Amino acid sequence: MYSMITQATFEERREKVRKLLSTYELCALFVSEPANRYYLSGFEMGDIHTYSVGGYVLITKEGKDILFTDARYEEAAYRIWDKQHVVLYSSSAQDIADYLSKNVQGAIGFEEYTMSVGFYNTLAKENSLVPADSLVPKVRAVKEESEIELMKQSVNLNHMLMEQVENLFYEGVTEREIAWKIEQFYKNAGASHLSFSSIVAFGKNSALPHYDPEEKGSVLHSNMPVLIDCGCVYHSYCSDQTRTFWFGDSPSKEYETTYALVHEAQQKSIEGIRAGKTCHEIYMIAYEYFEQYGVAKYFTHGLGHGIGVAVHEDPRLRRNIMTPLEENMVVTVEPGLYYPEWGGVRLEYMVRVREDGCEIL
Repeated sequence: MYSMITQATFEERREKVRKLLSTYELCALFVSEPANRYYLSGFEMGDIHTYSVGGYVLITKEGKDILFTDARYEEAAYRIWDKQHVVLYSSSAQDIADYLSKNVQGAIGFEEYTMSVGFYNTLAKENSLVPADSLVPKVRAVKEESEIELMKQSVNLNHMLMEQVENLFYEGVTEREIAWKIEQFYKNAGASHLSFSSIVAFGKNSALPHYDPEEKGSVLHSNMPVLIDCGCVYHSYCSDQTRTFWFGDSPSKEYETTYALVHEAQQKSIEGIRAGKTCHEIYMIAYEYFEQYGVAKYFTHGLGHGIGVAVHEDPRLRRNIMTPLEENMVVTVEPGLYYPEWGGVRLEYMVRVREDGCEIL
């Protein structure tokens, strides 16, 4: 069993965005980012995780919301949207520009970080456009109960995988072979996609935070670290989890010391999370702990990120982000230390922010 997000939920989300239009002094918001479009409409044509484009949404101040798409997705659009408010295009930018100029009088918010210059130039010839990238992410950041339930189901597949993944380790196996086995596990368990390409890193490769297995993949030998970072999309919601293992019976002193430091930094950070604390404050818990032991320079990335219909969402647990955490935000907590000489350690949980603490999913 899994909870379903209904059309009424999508309508409620659009109402939340609509209420923010006045704050941003906008008459409408044109949504081009695929994950934002899905979040507000339920219209998902496989492009959230593949970065193709299946359509756009227009949210208007007066409540006449439009779903733009092309003839390939006409019937799919009619299944979830009032037929009178579906607009089909053949030349997306020009047709949408013409529609906006005829039907929207005033400033239109747009998502500049996901819109090409060419698309923008076409729209801007006939319309008044104002950057509004933060508007939908602000709403998306605080999760509904149904979203959290779906993420629990998604992350449960990760827990199942991590309980079994060491069974895949043997002398001579490659990183890519294990990555393929991970993808097979998720698909067989009912996931629709990977959240991102699985990271399987042996030995010194584990010192590269966003390592991509080579074409053939490095070969596993006895007594080396193995870092696994992976996740899946289950009923449209992502999971993300990292574990680091030692393959062999003689873990190095460097590995044991590093693992203990990373584990303690993660625990302290999780204990510090609660509504009202800023992203900066939580990041600094881990950073200052590492600093005490003289290893902070080996902590080379943020502490974590929001997660939901996309694997990376707001908020971001970083030094320079002063955003306060709110109840029912879901973030990863993933400190790591990386040493080019031998490898690295990263550990990651997904947690739900509560008023008085947090819940590990």
